[in-house]
Amino acid sequence: MQSTAAQTDIYDPFAVTLDPWPIPVDQIRDGSPAASGNVIARSDDRRALTGVWECTPGTFDWVYTWDETITVLAGRVTIQEENGPSQTFQKGDVVHFPVGLRATWTVHETVRKFYAVLSPTPVDL
Repeated sequence: MQSTAAQTDIYDPFAVTLDPWPIPVDQIRDGSPAASGNVIARSDDRRALTGVWECTPGTFDWVYTWDETITVLAGRVTIQEENGPSQTFQKGDVVHFPVGLRATWTVHETVRKFYAVLSPTPVDL
């Protein structure tokens, strides 16, 4: 008899191969931040996904078109919410960003994060 049970996948977030995910030039405020990432799991409807993302130092603007929860795996970043507080995050911090948030990221030390996204519409990353 063959099992039909779901299989668990285990990933080392530092061994995941990352592809270039350039930050749009019009969003970069300072430096030359270079981003890369990879999706490691996604729902059939493409609205929920998880993965690993990394970015080198620099400053850029970001608008969240989905709810995203991250765990900072390495590095240090300061995130300034539009009309809101500025907070610095580092290894071990877990942060939630709600859909619609506008923020400026200042990456001080190359940051690597694990992310989980829930989008109101399908996402093609």
